[in-house]
This record gives sequence, structure tokens and C-alpha cells, in this order.
Amino acid sequence: MNLKKLRSLADLDCMISGLAFVVLVCITFVGVIMRYVFNNSLTWLEEAQLGLVVWCVYFSVSAALRNRSHVAIELFVDALPAGLQRVIEFLGQIVLILVLSYTFIQGIAFVNQMNATGRTTSILKIPYAAIYVALPISCVLTIANQLVIMVNEIRERHGKKDTGKEEKEND
Repeated sequence: MNLKKLRSLADLDCMISGLAFVVLVCITFVGVIMRYVFNNSLTWLEEAQLGLVVWCVYFSVSAALRNRSHVAIELFVDALPAGLQRVIEFLGQIVLILVLSYTFIQGIAFVNQMNATGRTTSILKIPYAAIYVALPISCVLTIANQLVIMVNEIRERHGKKDTGKEEKEND
């Protein structure tokens, strides 16, 4: 698998989240027009919005982490020496992976429970398992992104760039 295909696979979370957001905005706009212009509400709108918000939020987490646009309080860590900053950052990354792994396991159990009980939304009859399967999937994507970040940071510390090419040896 070449590097270009791997990068497009890494952007899967952005594509899913973006698509869910665009559909959410469109159906919400249609719902507002239907309610206030035609005086006819769409009864299924809230159920569709619920599923789209869940998918948009969970897949945005992975993209935010990869792009380092997540919320972080770094005031204390920034005041420490560079070596200690790297240690704390590494420990934070390990804790994140452990929390995501636990969340993945609990998410699978939750999806299995929803599937076993056969719960569906009232109007559209969408299985809740299909809505909440976004949680374990996004955990896997986020863990994968975090591991890529950690490997790239290790490579950078050892003077190698993530270009997909071997560095030429100095003659």
C-alpha cells in the first residue's frame, strides 16, 4: 500500500464526519422550511439528526486529535524543561490509548446490547446499534491516528522524516 492511499485512508474520519455534517445541515434546513413556510413539520427529522450528530461528533474526535486541534491545557507542561515535557506528553498519549481501548470495549458491549434487544428509533426504525457503532469505530481510528503520531514523533527525534522514502546516507 503506497503512502498516498494510506493518507486517504487516514482521512476517512474527516470524510465521514464531513458528510454527516453536510447532511445534518441540509435536512435541518429543509425541516425549518417545511415547518415555518409550509406549516408541516417532518416527524422523522429529530431521529435523523440524532444519528447524524453522533456520527459527526465521534468521527471528528479522531480528526481533531490527528490535526492537533483538540482542547489541551498546556500551561503547566509548557513551564517544564523540554525533556520532562516529552515524558509527560508520551505518558499522556499512553493514557489516551488506554482510555480509548477501554471505551472501545465498552462501546462494542453497548452496540451488542442494542443489537440483542433490537431497539430501533420510533419513526424511521433505524437500529440504535447502527447509530452507536460509530463509537467503537471512531475509537479504533483515533487509536490508529495516535499511534501514527507517536511513531512520527519518534522518527523526528531520531532525524528521520516521514516522507515514505529512505534517507540517503552521507558519503
